Amino acid sequence: MEQARREAKRLQGLAEQRAISQKEFQDATSAAEFAAASLAGAEARVAEAQLNLSYTVVRAPISGITGSAARSEGSLVSAGSDTSLLTTLVQVDPIWVQFSLADAELSRVRGAQRRAVVKLLNPDGSIAADKGRLIFTATAVDPKLGTVPLRAEFVNPGTRWLPGQFVRVHVEAGEQKAFLVPHSAVVQTEQARLVWLVGPDGKAQMRPVQTAGWIGSRWVVTGGLKPGEQIIVDNGIKLRPGAPVQPRGANGAAPGAAPAPPNPAPAR
Repeated sequence: MEQARREAKRLQGLAEQRAISQKEFQDATSAAEFAAASLAGAEARVAEAQLNLSYTVVRAPISGITGSAARSEGSLVSAGSDTSLLTTLVQVDPIWVQFSLADAELSRVRGAQRRAVVKLLNPDGSIAADKGRLIFTATAVDPKLGTVPLRAEFVNPGTRWLPGQFVRVHVEAGEQKAFLVPHSAVVQTEQARLVWLVGPDGKAQMRPVQTAGWIGSRWVVTGGLKPGEQIIVDNGIKLRPGAPVQPRGANGAAPGAAPAPPNPAPAR
């Protein structure tokens, strides 16, 4: 192309002096333009070849761990076909944990998602990870199960947990002061929940209490009790208001009354 341009420039001066015919100058100019077009076509073919070459390197949009190779080196792979799968890539750090809560349980979490703390528990109940955070809450209840799907995110250094693994989840949406009372001590009626207490005069009396669900085998009592009051935990079917009782500790030789905790215990 450079040679054709030089030749056209040289003949331009001769054409102006009428030393050569106009046709010779026009032929030289056309040859220079044809050389430039050929160079542009060659550059376009190089760009196309570089683009095709870039497709031979697969760059994953996420970091993770690959599975087994689906194709060996040298295999012919066609894009967009069933044979195009080379391997699978799984993100493991951070890792997502999907679980569900019943509608009644979700009502205790709703509105506190941002400050809720999600923990993973070991099979023995000990805490395996305590820095999870809620990143998704479904907007509809599953009509078949009556639960709402949620998702939490945990850091997973060292690939401690693998995708598809089953784990136990503990969600803390807040904290409140409450008494933990055995189920056997709470009497349920159509109007309220009540407990038997040992009054100051040593006689049984019944009092309504407010509850907020239960933890294990104990009710979470949020109102109606005071620190130091004695709760009757068994033989409630034999009691009548004003009946004299003889309190004994929960670990005494005979069943009787168990004192309430001196101070409210934090219930989550």
